[in-house]
Amino acid sequence: MFSQIIKPDYLYGINPIMAAINVKRREIFELYVADNQNKNVNPRISNIMNKAHQLKIPVQILSKVKLEKFCSKGQPHQNVILKCSKLEYINEINTQNHIVVADAIQDPQNFGALLRVGIDNILVDSSNTCTLTPTVSKTSSGALEMMNIYKAPNLIQSMKELRNKYQVIGTSFGGRSRPLSEFKKLDKKAIIIFGNESNGMHPELKQQCHELIQIPSQQREFPATLVDSLNVSVSAGIVLSHLL
Repeated sequence: MFSQIIKPDYLYGINPIMAAINVKRREIFELYVADNQNKNVNPRISNIMNKAHQLKIPVQILSKVKLEKFCSKGQPHQNVILKCSKLEYINEINTQNHIVVADAIQDPQNFGALLRVGIDNILVDSSNTCTLTPTVSKTSSGALEMMNIYKAPNLIQSMKELRNKYQVIGTSFGGRSRPLSEFKKLDKKAIIIFGNESNGMHPELKQQCHELIQIPSQQREFPATLVDSLNVSVSAGIVLSHLL
């Protein structure tokens, strides 16, 4: 029987690589740096290279053309790429702090941006959720490397188990949802759920919420309402800064 070959990640961008090397949650294999850095080295890349030498991480100087083969065309690698193991989900959610639930956020740009809002305790579903890719790490400006992200086998069941210990708040339009302005700062632990832009929260997740919040729309009439849906990371920033 052949053993399964696990492909490495090729992390790109200064912030994600600096975070990954310092946090040490990944196994590091090799660092690749563009050869045009020899003439005028970016100080931050120089710091990365020094840290790699301290940790005895092999460093290769490559042409920019070869460097770009390790990431998708047009990705902003900033002249540095790290070959490393894939980032793993944590085994147990931290029940001492607030939790943000990302419900079916599939776009890596949106998911990465969501991770920058300041909560490091994230719960996602085992399906229909963007994986922990280098694109997510780059979009998060390296925040992914330091986040506690737990993947629930069944998100709805997890909410049923946690709702007695937390105030569960969902973000949704219509129905019983109330304007964000009616809510004060939270005085106890909360789970705050954000759904994707296309479908919002799963209906069964809504049923587990003690409260539903909406950010009032500035557009009142069709068709202007079609373009008034906020990006999930923007919504999260507004809601969390108001509540926490």
